Amino acid sequence: MKKLRDLPKFSIERINQLQHKEKLLLAHEFYNPDNYEALSVSTEEHYIVGSCPRYLFAEVFEKIKQKSRVEIRVEHVNEPSTPFQFCLMCEMTFDINNEGRLFSGQQYQALVTEKAIL
Repeated sequence: MKKLRDLPKFSIERINQLQHKEKLLLAHEFYNPDNYEALSVSTEEHYIVGSCPRYLFAEVFEKIKQKSRVEIRVEHVNEPSTPFQFCLMCEMTFDINNEGRLFSGQQYQALVTEKAIL
């Protein structure tokens, strides 16, 4: 799947039927030639309904490596006339241990750490 708009018609129809708090599944698209870290989001019936944003890849993979529970649920479905990339909003939750700190990896650090003195 190159873009979300490339989803089959039945997947788009399924998005419009999703219910608040409905459980969704996450799948690693290791076969994706454009991005081997891609993560698709699907229903329990395996209809692909979207993909995980790139900025979350590192966190999600780290939590999976730690055998943490990663759960995705439908938060909101907008009207079908809404631009496709804004149709579905999900909530992703993790179980983290006491030492866990989200978004502490290198890619989430500030580009500039010193304050300029004028």
